[in-house]
Amino acid sequence: MKKKSLVCFALISMVSANSFALELYKARVVSHKEWTTGEIKAVFQDVKNTHLSNQISKSHTDSSSFVASIAMPAKGTAGKLSELTGEHYVYVRNDTGSTQEYDYIFSICTVPGEHVSQCAYYDDTIQIDAGGYAISTMDPALQVVFKEAGTYPVFVEADLNANNTAGSVSMSSSTVDITK
Repeated sequence: MKKKSLVCFALISMVSANSFALELYKARVVSHKEWTTGEIKAVFQDVKNTHLSNQISKSHTDSSSFVASIAMPAKGTAGKLSELTGEHYVYVRNDTGSTQEYDYIFSICTVPGEHVSQCAYYDDTIQIDAGGYAISTMDPALQVVFKEAGTYPVFVEADLNANNTAGSVSMSSSTVDITK
């Protein structure tokens, strides 16, 4: 019952008007990195309430971790800046009796040409004390110029790993339609 109460409290807090994009309880960020590949601009926006977080709050079960991601379809014009967006969500609760370290990576990528990949990455390492939790909700935006008209793939991914071991992954794909 205590676990369900904690999960409900965390999810209600996440979708309320006063919630934060990164919510930590008995936890702290140990390291943070952001980087891109290629000549692109990326923005990772902290968000309080997103379509994805609303969907998760309605279907989330009593688990100790959960990751989700969604890629949004986009349109643009060849030779002009196009913005590709997605949503990421990570929830992790430490049910062990000791402090644990977790790493989550959010990414958004596209392939604007043959053998060319443009990606942006957001990586946090957090320590969570026994009984603590972390919730992160992020909207990435990738700004890229497509040289030619066509339909190009967009990929978003959220990875969560505990103590340097493989964990949970959520992947989503969509397309960007570029006109002349």
